[in-house]
Amino acid sequence: MTELHFEIEPITVRNPEREAYRAVAMGRPEMMIRELVKNAEEAARKKPMGERQIRIYGTPIDGVTKLTIWNRGGMTLATLLDFANINVEIDKVNAMDQNYGRGAKIASLMSNQRGLRYRSCLNRRVLQVRLCVDVDQQVVGPIQVAAPIRGEAIALRM
Repeated sequence: MTELHFEIEPITVRNPEREAYRAVAMGRPEMMIRELVKNAEEAARKKPMGERQIRIYGTPIDGVTKLTIWNRGGMTLATLLDFANINVEIDKVNAMDQNYGRGAKIASLMSNQRGLRYRSCLNRRVLQVRLCVDVDQQVVGPIQVAAPIRGEAIALRM
């Protein structure tokens, strides 16, 4: 059998906003904790041995305790805003067989439509991006948010 060789012209996404929503709508919420903890673990591994920490705790927000996963990452505002995108590459390979760059966002957003907060503390400043879902408009993206809130912590050392 003869194999045909030809050049493929890649297709593009005409409506990236709807494509991002579609990906989030098809996410698997049961993967949320795994993906969020994996992101924290990967960030912690970049720190020196004595500084590798992950904290998992509850933060009370409007009378409801919300899950918080903390690590010693430290993204700049530009990196944090870029991180808010789907399929983003930050300090790791983005490939079909290694990393899509979207696991935590895809798995978490439909269960947290009013907001999934990502924070980074750098140079004594807390930077934050909050991703939300608008089901009616079928759009996913960052919104403006209020100041950070503190919670009680349990430290997990790696």
